[in-house]
Amino acid sequence: MKIVKALVILMGVLIVLGMGLLVYGFVMRVGKAPTTEPAVDSAPLVPLGGTVSGFGDVTVALEDGEILLDMQAEASRLLLRSKASDGTETIRVYDLSTGKALGRFVLESTPSQ
Repeated sequence: MKIVKALVILMGVLIVLGMGLLVYGFVMRVGKAPTTEPAVDSAPLVPLGGTVSGFGDVTVALEDGEILLDMQAEASRLLLRSKASDGTETIRVYDLSTGKALGRFVLESTPSQ
């Protein structure tokens, strides 16, 4: 009977210690000031000091046999990924506020040895 009583007391102490650690962890997290992380692309979506105007239609010329694989918009940029019939992939970058093509990345596949 003494062993059971000792085990019950020990488990009660462990529960109280565990609850204390949980409360301590919660208080430490709430007490911290929020961190501000810099934005990945700090370009504004709307030009500062100006009005937003549409840029109309933008034509993206793909070569014969080239197919569009993926399109992704991030902040003020549009990324278009395409693949040519020879396996070469191209990533075109456009500015969403003006519709201008900013550049492209050509990913050529090299034969493995």
